[in-house]
Amino acid sequence: MSAISRRIQRGLGWLRGVRWHRLSAVTARLGECPRWDVDGGAVYWVDISAGRLHRTRVPGTARQPADGTVTWAVGSEIAALAIRDNGELWAWVDGTFGRFDPISARFSPVHVIEGIDVVTHRANDGAWAPDGSLWVTTMARDGRSRTGSLWRLAEVGQTAVLSAGFAIGNGPAFDALAGLAYVVDSVERRILRGPIGEQSVARGTDSNFTVFVETGARDGHPDGLAVDPHGHLWVAHYGNATLSIWSRKGERLGIVPTPFPCPTAIALRPSASGTRLELAVTSAEMDGVAGGLWMCTLPCVPSRD
Repeated sequence: MSAISRRIQRGLGWLRGVRWHRLSAVTARLGECPRWDVDGGAVYWVDISAGRLHRTRVPGTARQPADGTVTWAVGSEIAALAIRDNGELWAWVDGTFGRFDPISARFSPVHVIEGIDVVTHRANDGAWAPDGSLWVTTMARDGRSRTGSLWRLAEVGQTAVLSAGFAIGNGPAFDALAGLAYVVDSVERRILRGPIGEQSVARGTDSNFTVFVETGARDGHPDGLAVDPHGHLWVAHYGNATLSIWSRKGERLGIVPTPFPCPTAIALRPSASGTRLELAVTSAEMDGVAGGLWMCTLPCVPSRD
């Protein structure tokens, strides 16, 4: 971290002022995919291996677990949870992508990616891109074979591989203002970046995604990620109890410690004043610490790009 980055971090008081609280008393083996509801009153999240979808109410001033978590058992696995601007929930459930209706508690299968062998692979993460396409990362179930990919599902049902060769793919996250998308190759500890839109589609074996940063072994494994309103990239570091923040130029701007060892994914939104960020972060079970849903509020990172 540069001297400028250290001054920014000290000035914002990140290390002194971080106050985490557990947003839900519900625990998880593998908490993932936090998503703010469109009305801002709740966070959706999943426990992938348990096949559970949760919706946790967010109190105005929470300092203890909220009492408003609703849980749906939707299948043997649920992953790649993504929420559209209209509030529609999409997810990968038992090998099929589709919509989940919280009112009727029904999952409606819509699409199967023919290139995914659900015996040896599964979807892991997903998000709706600014151009209206659904992007999904996949992973090998053994967590080692480099056969996972980043997929793009267009509105018309067309699928394309944007990048491949991941043992565990995470993300994507989008910087709409800069027209950029980020994806994580967790096992190799790399974050890749490429364009949003039709130009993101690979031509033959060539990918338009290139290495943005490599995080290093001492940082644990980069996992889920999010982009804030200033275009800064926030990354959860599985096994290292930290979040990191990066500029568009690839400069690490700061480190945020977490009270849980395995943060897995981040959902962030600006506060009503626009001067702070509200982070909802999921975690996995490790070393006797149960996974779950956590929250903190931090000052916005000033734009330096």
